[in-house]
Amino acid sequence: MIATAIWGVAMRGMLAGLWTVPGDYAHLRHAHSHGGVYLVVFPLCVLAWRHLGVPSVGRRTMVWYYAAGAASIVTFSLAGYSVFSIVASTIVAGGWLLAAYRGRSVLEQQGALRLMPVAFVIVTAFIPPIAIFTRRNPAMATMLVHSFLATLFLLIALPAALRRIGAVPLDARIYAPSALMAAAYLGAWPVAIASAGLLGVAALLSWTLLRSPIERVHRLAFLGFVAGSVALVVFGPVSHNTTIGGLHYLLLGPLFMALAPTYGVMAWCIFAAAATMGASLVGFSWLGPSLAHTIASAAGVAWAVFATIGLVRAWRATTEQAEPAVHGASAVP
Repeated sequence: MIATAIWGVAMRGMLAGLWTVPGDYAHLRHAHSHGGVYLVVFPLCVLAWRHLGVPSVGRRTMVWYYAAGAASIVTFSLAGYSVFSIVASTIVAGGWLLAAYRGRSVLEQQGALRLMPVAFVIVTAFIPPIAIFTRRNPAMATMLVHSFLATLFLLIALPAALRRIGAVPLDARIYAPSALMAAAYLGAWPVAIASAGLLGVAALLSWTLLRSPIERVHRLAFLGFVAGSVALVVFGPVSHNTTIGGLHYLLLGPLFMALAPTYGVMAWCIFAAAATMGASLVGFSWLGPSLAHTIASAAGVAWAVFATIGLVRAWRATTEQAEPAVHGASAVP
């Protein structure tokens, strides 16, 4: 997580003209985005699933998963979508599918958490076309990446995050099609009819937050995403900066704060840093490249410090409070 955050700060600083970073920018961008997904989002979800009693991948599996994830970051930074990057990503995808198989019992549960196994199959299916279009049609590859990230965040991470902090479950029957349409709108299919999906996600999330006995800072963080989603549809259009800014805010703010539960002053600090970064990226055209990237870089440094403290506290709390049965399930390789 720290390495991914530092990577992002270094890139933003380079774009702001504060310093230089060796290597090809496109390759570094691929390394950063894959690092965020492979080594931040998935491990945080595993942490939440263990707390919720959902069977998932064990510690020995996570060892080779981390090794493959780290290898992919190195290979992406050096050569982009090379054979080595694809091999490492394939191993990572194997970890995802194993998690989907191990956690298949959630299919019997109520709420959007039950979408996890099928959602992993969907996001894994994005990987081959992204790799193909990266060289043949970079613009299409970028749009597919946005849909890939949105699907991962909305269908896998967000339901787990809400349940982790004790929120009322989302209705999977309505949420699933809404989230899929929203993911399409934010990336591969940015048309007016697909925007209904993003509005649907915002409406369902708002209803859930208002009925849930959760901390004020968590409620405000998720409502920030709701407000941004509605604003994007109303004022639009979807652009690279608005999508990237929104996804950065969603991951670094409400999702991180819920998947690795943080409270009190530290939670407010993480919220502020994530909101600042997201706003600077969304407001790129108004702030200008230099100022926008400078603000995003500074916010990234602050977030990395606060998040590290919050993650250590959450990990300790999970280790101390986990039930024996959950420990037994997580010990399976």
